[in-house]
Amino acid sequence: GGLGPSALAALEAEEAEHGDILWLPNATDAGVPTIKGYHWWRAAAALLPREGSASGLRIAAKVDDDSFVHLGNLVRDMRQLHCVSHLHYGSIGFTGYDPSIWRLCGWSWQPRGNNYRKERCARKGAHPPFPFMNGAMELLSAPLVRYVAHSPEVAGFVSRAQQAVDARLAAGWPVYDPRRGKAKGPRVWRQNEDVALGFWISRGERRGVFHVTWG
Repeated sequence: GGLGPSALAALEAEEAEHGDILWLPNATDAGVPTIKGYHWWRAAAALLPREGSASGLRIAAKVDDDSFVHLGNLVRDMRQLHCVSHLHYGSIGFTGYDPSIWRLCGWSWQPRGNNYRKERCARKGAHPPFPFMNGAMELLSAPLVRYVAHSPEVAGFVSRAQQAVDARLAAGWPVYDPRRGKAKGPRVWRQNEDVALGFWISRGERRGVFHVTWG
């Protein structure tokens, strides 16, 4: 897989002319998009001004390549939320989550936790439902970008996931399997990067590190 020489050359020429491509060093999804997503947030954090600065970037948004963002509506909402320091904005959902096996449980558009209880997620070891933003667009304010990029807890989560990927590859199992959920071999953290991001942030909020406005 990966980009061929001609495609890579074309992208490098575009970046040189327009400066519209952000290359992630040493980041491959290997069929595990959340690991690449983590490195994306770290790259975004490197572009932020110093903490406490009154100028520079105040938000960062990660958008799917097949999403259409209505910029006028987004700008309007950001103006209304300009005073919010810790903002996680997008299309909100709720789910329980078991980070030991990277599996969500009890997903719902509603915050009441009915599906969580119906599916007996607590008995399965899942954390209680928390909010997350659908991966079509995940927007964080600068303090939350810095938290994701520099949190030891998040880094430990990603390190464990990378070890699982490495172990699976070393055993000869493909990381990505088009059969979706029917792959044999060790489990790896493959999908649901939006849920993992919401989990990281909700964990920080539960510990009292910050208070989040889920927009």
